[in-house]
Amino acid sequence: MIKKSILFLLILVMSLFLFADKIADKIKNADNQYKKGYYEKAVNSLSEAIMMIKNKGSLKITKTILCTSIKGYGDYTKIDGYSLKIKQPLLLYIEVEGFKVLKENEKYLFSLSQDVKITDESGKILFQKKDWVTYKKSFPVPLFPFHITNRITDIPQGKYKYEITINDHYRKTFTTKSFNFEVK
Repeated sequence: MIKKSILFLLILVMSLFLFADKIADKIKNADNQYKKGYYEKAVNSLSEAIMMIKNKGSLKITKTILCTSIKGYGDYTKIDGYSLKIKQPLLLYIEVEGFKVLKENEKYLFSLSQDVKITDESGKILFQKKDWVTYKKSFPVPLFPFHITNRITDIPQGKYKYEITINDHYRKTFTTKSFNFEVK
């Protein structure tokens, strides 16, 4: 039993060094490309190193913010508190990190979907959609993190719980976050 444990530990340590060596090779390659003036190639090598590191992270929803407007990543006007006026649409800004990125040909791919559920104080479901929106995107460089915008209208007066689940199709995992809000 002790021999198996030592063997397992040795394999684990060796795999970490091999992984670190692959990242170090990408960084060295980027440095060499940079010194030769091949800036795009240097960026590509660094992007691959970043992708390898980021793919080790955990899927998480880092921000859920009610807004009056959303223009893009990190560019939004937030509502003070979690309270909406009647007939005001629920406009939600969401940031997601830790999703798996794959490299295929010269493109970086990720595949996410979201499930949404809104319940009232008694637990009655007001809105529920599985795979409400699916994101299967490709980019010339890895994209970290990613933002999502949700817009829901015609929510009646009351107190609610909003629950969002992000599904990472490549990693085959999910994460959920919820918050309470009110329509006055």
